[in-house]
Amino acid sequence: MKRHVFYLRLIFGLCLILACGRTASALTNGVALTPPMGYNSWYYWYDGITEENMKAVADMVVTNGLKAVGYEYINLDDGWAGYRDSNGVMVANSKFPHGMKYLADYIHSKGLKIGLYTVFGPTTCAGFPGSMGYELLDAQTYASWGIDYVKYEGCSFPNPLSVQEEKCFQMRDALMATGRPIVFTMSTGPVLSWFPDAMNSWRYTGDNDVNWESVLYHIDIVAQTPGMAGPGHWNDADVLNIGRGWSTKTEDKAMFSMYCMLTSPLLTATPFPSQLDVLTNAEAIAIDQDVAGIQGICVRTNGELQVWCKPLGSANSNVKAVALFNRGTNAANITATWSDLGFSNGLVSVRDLWSKVDEGNFQTNYTANVPGHGVKLMKMILQPPPPPGTNYLSDLNWVFVSATNNIHLDKDALNHTLRMRSISYSKGIGMVPTSSVQYLLGGVVSRFHARIGVDDDAGTGGSVVFQLFADGTKIYDSGTMTALMSPKDIDIDLTGKQKCMLLVADAGDGAVNDYADWANASFVLPAKANFGVSRVNASSVVFSGAGGIKNASYYVLCSTNVTLPVAQWKGVQTNHFDANGNFSFTNGVGANSPKLFYRLQVP
Repeated sequence: MKRHVFYLRLIFGLCLILACGRTASALTNGVALTPPMGYNSWYYWYDGITEENMKAVADMVVTNGLKAVGYEYINLDDGWAGYRDSNGVMVANSKFPHGMKYLADYIHSKGLKIGLYTVFGPTTCAGFPGSMGYELLDAQTYASWGIDYVKYEGCSFPNPLSVQEEKCFQMRDALMATGRPIVFTMSTGPVLSWFPDAMNSWRYTGDNDVNWESVLYHIDIVAQTPGMAGPGHWNDADVLNIGRGWSTKTEDKAMFSMYCMLTSPLLTATPFPSQLDVLTNAEAIAIDQDVAGIQGICVRTNGELQVWCKPLGSANSNVKAVALFNRGTNAANITATWSDLGFSNGLVSVRDLWSKVDEGNFQTNYTANVPGHGVKLMKMILQPPPPPGTNYLSDLNWVFVSATNNIHLDKDALNHTLRMRSISYSKGIGMVPTSSVQYLLGGVVSRFHARIGVDDDAGTGGSVVFQLFADGTKIYDSGTMTALMSPKDIDIDLTGKQKCMLLVADAGDGAVNDYADWANASFVLPAKANFGVSRVNASSVVFSGAGGIKNASYYVLCSTNVTLPVAQWKGVQTNHFDANGNFSFTNGVGANSPKLFYRLQVP
């Protein structure tokens, strides 16, 4: 059976990023603050649902892990209604011998919720009694049974589009009047601005067919109106088209991923073991259920290849769900750039939500090979820049490492405490030749500090070379260092540099006991101290301000010409920020002093 709602022709492959006519206000019934999750009976049972098979589904949802990851509604679609008694009250048909309240109580006893289907016409799509003329009574009856979810359609009503607004608000008001929190969803015509005022979700897609083209059609329909979605009101892409015998596992993962990106309700007709690896992916579900309720949008398209982005937590968040979607049949590389995703320049960590693997940190873009009819679903996080002051490299995210088993954070190459000449160090990096680790600087780092040498674990053997590269150019080379040599303290200028690589090389005599330590390896970010209040006394000027590095040094420079290079300014004072990063200094001035300019310099 088909529910013939009102289709819109789309060109498959387009990214549809359209705004709605007005800002929508939500239905205030306090439910569906995240997209509803659960079961819908139609695509498996059609109108053959019974009391026993709905109880069995509820039992299955509890025991197979679906309830544990958020599926809670057991929704009976068409086929349950029977007849009206002498008072007009709806009675379930003979397939539900104990009545609907009994079934609702059973489902509630499992910690789940129950939903029902009805229409505003005289009969349902399958020919069972509808709600026309009984809207208020049916709403009261559903509430008395303990119904938690109502799906509404226009079957058997002549020209349903002409009355859908009237009928929708009529049932909404009837349900609200019961005082019971009931999710209200409806199959509709094209999305209109009043929908969020009337419904918790709306389905303008029609039924899913068992083919890939239908999947794309439903995605493209929902993609038209991202601005309408939000807590309590959702674009519904229809019941998941998974497990119906036509799709591959790659296609199932793609469908589920895109529903999550679209913040669509997640309703399955197939809660069976063969589908659980897809339906219970908690990390993908978290994308759909994100409390901000922002629908993802397509931000780049190239033929059949698309990049989708969905902010998590807030519209301006640095945490985003990203889907590389291959609508075509052949595998292809898809690239997402940071500008596509709304990230500022910086280091972005990437986690694959299907393989459950952290793939590392990337600088300006990310590329993956995506199979035909497949999706690469990821969570990306723009890493915040390190704070002003000293930042140990072992606490920072690297961009690239040549071999992770050769890099040891806060340990030496044998995973022991960093130790040189009997002095131990709690921070640093232990390495062996030949290995390297690269960090993104972004032009904000001023200095690199470290104490370098061969670790005491090497005994009297071991010889290495320490090298530092900035933006591809070698800027430091230690020469050969052996276990018999004292450690060296290095202080390297990195001002304006974008990338930095630490490399340890063999000194040419083999790699035996070549345990290299970068003790206390750190980047220094200059403070952004700001002048605050200044005042002039009879013979001095007093400056104060905030925003420095606590307890760090600063220099006060003075000049009569503000355009001079900094190197030509005169140093007049050296001082320290206090424990809160505040500063204050006084400089004497004579009665006939010329105009003076002051500058604060932080090492």
